[in-house]
Amino acid sequence: MNRWHLRLIVVPWLLAWSFSTLVHYPWGPYPGLWGIGYSDIVYGVFYERFTDTRYWYNVDVYGAILGGYSVCPIPYVDYYLEYPPIVGTAWLASVCIASVATQGFKGFERVVVMAQVHYIVQAVIILAGWLYVLWGLLKLRVYGGDPLLLAIMPSALLYLVYNWDVIASAFTIWSLFYLIKRKYLYAGLLLGMAFSTKVLPGAILFPLLVVVGGKSLLYGFVAGSIPYLVVSLLSPQGIADMVLQHAGWYCENCIYLPLTSSIFNPLNKMLAAVLIPLGLLVVAGAYRVPREPRDFIELYLAAMMFTLVFNYVFTPQMLLMLSPLALLALRGLKFKAYIVADTLNALIMVVFFNDELVRKVLGLEPVFSPWSIDSPVQWLAMARNTILLLILLLILYARLSTYITGERGSWSYFSTLSRITLANALRFDGAPDAAYSPLTNRDGVSSTGFLPNHFS
Repeated sequence: MNRWHLRLIVVPWLLAWSFSTLVHYPWGPYPGLWGIGYSDIVYGVFYERFTDTRYWYNVDVYGAILGGYSVCPIPYVDYYLEYPPIVGTAWLASVCIASVATQGFKGFERVVVMAQVHYIVQAVIILAGWLYVLWGLLKLRVYGGDPLLLAIMPSALLYLVYNWDVIASAFTIWSLFYLIKRKYLYAGLLLGMAFSTKVLPGAILFPLLVVVGGKSLLYGFVAGSIPYLVVSLLSPQGIADMVLQHAGWYCENCIYLPLTSSIFNPLNKMLAAVLIPLGLLVVAGAYRVPREPRDFIELYLAAMMFTLVFNYVFTPQMLLMLSPLALLALRGLKFKAYIVADTLNALIMVVFFNDELVRKVLGLEPVFSPWSIDSPVQWLAMARNTILLLILLLILYARLSTYITGERGSWSYFSTLSRITLANALRFDGAPDAAYSPLTNRDGVSSTGFLPNHFS
C-alpha cells in the first residue's frame, strides 16, 4: 500500500472520530442535539458518579473534589464503576487529569468542567483504539474488506466516542491476526485484554479452545485477564458490585422481549444462559476443521454475533465489537444486510430520546417508554436483531452444509466434535500437542499445509 492510498483511508477514519467527538461533546450538564449528544462516557457514568454520594465508597475524596482540591479518585476503590478493569484504568487517567486541570473550581461548576476535560482525554484514548482497529484491518486486508467502509458506517459515526467498545474490538482484531499467524500466546493474551475491556469478547475463547486447543492460547487469555485479579485484590467490594450490576441488568434491546413482554422478566436471562453456550458449541462444531485463515475470521464473527444477538443486553454501541469482523468476513448480500442492520442500530439512539415525539407522529399514545415492546425503539432493535440472526444462520448453514454434502458428509457431526474436543482437552494433561483431527494423520502431520502440527 502506497502512502497516498494510506492517507485516503486514514483521513476518513480521523474525520469519523472527529464527527463522533463533536456530536457527543458535553457542552453542559444535559445532552444536546435532542438527546443525540448523550454518551455513556459523560452522561451515563461521569455525572452520575460526581453528583451523587451513593456511588462513593470514600465520601471524603468526593468532598475534596467538590471543595476544589486536586485529588485522583481511584475507580473500584474510591467509587463504584461497573465497567471492566481496562476501562477503569482509562477512567483513572482521565479523571485524574481532569482533577488536576480544574483545581480551584468548586461545587457543581467543577463537575461540569471536569466532565469536559475527562471527555477529551477519553476521546483521545478511544482514538488510539480506533486507529489500532484500522492497523489490524490493514494487516488483514489480504482476506478482504475495505477499511474505508467502516469509517462511514452510521453506527461507527454515532457510537465511536460514546463508550469503550472500539477498544475491545481493537484487541479482538489483533487476537485474530496473531491466531492466523499461529502465535497462540499473543492471540490469547489480546483476547483476554478484550475480555478485560468488555466482557462479551471472552465468549470467543470457548470455540477457539475446541478448534485450536493448546495451552499457550489459554495461558495467554489468563494473562490478559489479570486486571480482574488486580481489581479484586484492591477492592473486593468494587469487583463484587461490578458483577452484581451486570447480573442484575434488565433486557435491553434483547431478542427475547417479544416472547417475555417485560424487560424485567427473569426468563430473559435464563434463555440467554442456555442459548449462548449452545450456540458457541454449534459454532465450535461448524468450524471444527479450519481449512484456511478465513475460517478463523468467520469463527470470530459467528461467536461474537451469537453472543450479542442472544445476550439479554444488546446496547447499540456493542455493534462496534462486531463491525470490523463483519467487514472482513461478509460478502455480497450478507454484507448489504449487515449495513441495513447497522443503520437500524444507529437509529435506535436517535429515536430513543425522542420516543414520545415519534409515537405522536406515528399516531400512537405519546408517552416516553423506549424500553417497552410497543415503542418504535424496540421495533428498530427487533429488526436489527432479526437481520443479524438471519446473517448468522446463513453463515452457519453454508459452513455446516459442507459437512453434510461434502466428502466428510458420512461423519456424525457431534461424534466428530466430541472426538476433537476430547483430543484437544487431553493436551492440557500432558498429551502430545498434535491432536488428531480430520486434517491431520495419526502422527499429527498436517495434510493441508495450513494447520500447525504443534499448538503450544
